[in-house]
Amino acid sequence: ESSGNIGFLMSINPYVSATYVYQWCVDFNNMADVRDMVFDSSGNIYCTGRVGSLNQDEGFVMKLNSSGSIQWSTIFGNTGSIADYARSIVMDSSGNLYVAGHISNPYGGYTAHGFLAKFNSSGTHQWTKHIGKNEASSGYETQTEGMAIYDDKIYVGGFTQGIVYGRGMGFLIEFDTSGNQQWQRYFDRYSGSTGTCTVRGLDVDTKGSLYVSLSQNIMDHVPNA
Repeated sequence: ESSGNIGFLMSINPYVSATYVYQWCVDFNNMADVRDMVFDSSGNIYCTGRVGSLNQDEGFVMKLNSSGSIQWSTIFGNTGSIADYARSIVMDSSGNLYVAGHISNPYGGYTAHGFLAKFNSSGTHQWTKHIGKNEASSGYETQTEGMAIYDDKIYVGGFTQGIVYGRGMGFLIEFDTSGNQQWQRYFDRYSGSTGTCTVRGLDVDTKGSLYVSLSQNIMDHVPNA
């Protein structure tokens, strides 16, 4: 067996004793990476990540019931030289699933571009919207890092190198449930030097206010929007 990540999900009861007691554990075997999950009102689990050998990975979406039994799974991605990677998953009020990540450059290069894909509650693919597709065709890279949903508005964040040469800029985009882009916003260091600013995390409070966490690899300037 080749070496690699072993993905798994575990249900833990924190109330039994001071030490945790797990209820069940699902092992996804070798070369799997589970990155994110969401629950519906019945306690079913929907998870996403990647599966496959190094640099030939594909993204997946999987449904498990509250006992850990797999109900269905969907694998998606392009054949290429970099990982097809699903990073985040959210659910709308109708039970549809939205997955964000990055996929191999469809133009045949080595550069990734981001995506947002919609699946219904049965795991059937509905549509995919590309993020940074034009930049990827020119050798630039766009990747998603975080996602949030509120009132069926989907927010996707990450970074792109396709706006200003030599710099990675954080981005934040709102989509509706049909995949139509509503607006976009970029975060840059504005210091005149090279570097990368990335939107890492997103969350929404009960009033609909959006909170964004960012990182940058040269700490000489506070990012501006």
